[in-house]
Amino acid sequence: MKKITVLLFAMIFAIGLFAQNYEKTDPSVEVTIIEVTNTTVEASFTPNETCSSYTIMIGTASKMDMWVGMMGTPIDSLVNMWGIEVYSDSSNLWTDQIPNTEYTIYVIPKNAGGDWSPLQTHVVTTLAGGGTGLSEIEITISEVTETTARFIATQNDQTASYYDGLIQDSLYNEIGEDSAVNIIKTNGYPLYEQDDWVWSDLNSGTTYYAIAIGYNANGEWGLASIEQFTTLSITGICKTEKQKSNISIFPNPSNGTFTFTSLRKNKGQISIYNMNGQKVYEQSLTGLENAINVNELSNGLYQVVFTAENSAKIDVKQLVISK
Repeated sequence: MKKITVLLFAMIFAIGLFAQNYEKTDPSVEVTIIEVTNTTVEASFTPNETCSSYTIMIGTASKMDMWVGMMGTPIDSLVNMWGIEVYSDSSNLWTDQIPNTEYTIYVIPKNAGGDWSPLQTHVVTTLAGGGTGLSEIEITISEVTETTARFIATQNDQTASYYDGLIQDSLYNEIGEDSAVNIIKTNGYPLYEQDDWVWSDLNSGTTYYAIAIGYNANGEWGLASIEQFTTLSITGICKTEKQKSNISIFPNPSNGTFTFTSLRKNKGQISIYNMNGQKVYEQSLTGLENAINVNELSNGLYQVVFTAENSAKIDVKQLVISK
């Protein structure tokens, strides 16, 4: 009987020890929020003793759910693909976040054997930006050359968000100030901090309007700031020849569909760029007149770049999308 009691005690002790060791093999990460502002989230991460590494990222639940649906991939797989893998105590500062928005910090710990533990989530909300007064944006244009200009937009403390951009004088004069400002307001790229940007690929000897407009915490728009400047002329090149375009877009403004025509009757390829210089559309052209459908693009101003087939010649024309 004494032997059986000792054996049972030994078994119970062994089971308890196994359970403790099993618990110790489960990696986890302690997350501490350091600071949250209207556009930043900073957090520290402390892994436990069995966590050999962990992956972190931040995002909104709605966008993560969208990517899960589009890619047919579990959310933890997306975090592993897009996140940052860390191997020790760390802190991370995420910038360029949207004010007054709920974000989720995603953490996936991993043990020494390479096995990932369940996804950890921590929800934070960025602070609301701006005040209830008048939103004002200061524009500074400098370092103007034949094809570039430095554009700095600085918002006041009443501004929750703002938009900015350039519009060539020919389009500005054609559609008027109100429509030009509306193009900037609806370009789809809100800003929350100072914008310091060098615009490139401008036309030489050409006048541009730099426009910025913002709204306050109540969503009330301020007055538009507008500054006019002219790029330097290239010696020996006539301005009218420089501005002449050999492509046609009709109608322009467009509701998202338009007819593109090469006046030289060239075949080639068009690329469409947004106000931030990002390519948002590309298509090879096989006919002289081509029906283009870009309904998925937001309202705003775009650059249409045409590259003729078997030629280094490039033509550029502005496109306005207004639905």
